[in-house]
Amino acid sequence: MRGESQIWFKSYGVWKRVYDLLRKKQHELHWTRMTWLKIFGTVR
Repeated sequence: MRGESQIWFKSYGVWKRVYDLLRKKQHELHWTRMTWLKIFGTVR
């Protein structure tokens, strides 16, 4: 039982890291999109 919970905790840590990474990436994507919109808005 203890080994199982340890494995679950490890996988949870991995998933959390992946989730955080994805969230950061999404945030960066959002900012690049906003920047692109601003650039294209001024061009038009």
